Amino acid sequence: MANMNDARINLVSEDILEGRQKERFTVRVKVVSLVAIVFFLVISAGLIFIYFWYQSKLTAVSEQRQFLESSIQSNKAVEQSVGDLKRRAAVFGSLYDVRLPYSDITSNLANLLPQEVLLESLLFHSDSVILNGETSSYASLARFIKEGNGAVAEKQSSFPFSSVILKQAGLDTQTGKITFSIALELAKAKKELVAPQEPEPSL
Repeated sequence: MANMNDARINLVSEDILEGRQKERFTVRVKVVSLVAIVFFLVISAGLIFIYFWYQSKLTAVSEQRQFLESSIQSNKAVEQSVGDLKRRAAVFGSLYDVRLPYSDITSNLANLLPQEVLLESLLFHSDSVILNGETSSYASLARFIKEGNGAVAEKQSSFPFSSVILKQAGLDTQTGKITFSIALELAKAKKELVAPQEPEPSL
């Protein structure tokens, strides 16, 4: 039973009340959507920042790796050059130590050899000197032969040979170097320098 003492009267129709409720719901949906969009933008910005930070780190690491690799390659090249020089010095040093009667020949050969040509052994025969060694290019080997024959043609007294002949040359697949054997034919006037009865010195 309605309270007869309640004199309040609701003048707002049900349609207006329903519209107000829908309006409040719409506002709430908009607020929630706005919060979701802001949250998504913050997360996206964070992910983008992390991506670019990670890329910068990868770039720095890649540059450092390239630098280290180039340093290693440079060190290897230096070590190889030092090793070649030591081996070259050892060959001629040993010849000097045993005081062979061919010091003029060996010193002239040392001056004639290009830097890329590494001499490993000398074999003295009654009519020739055999050079065995290795080089990094055929061009340097050809230059040595050409210069040697040029010295022969000019009849240089410090180069007592009649010809420079390439006996063998080939690529060593293990070292990547070109091994060779060259015969320096002694001029007839110089053959008496070699005593046939003595053993052939070699390195």
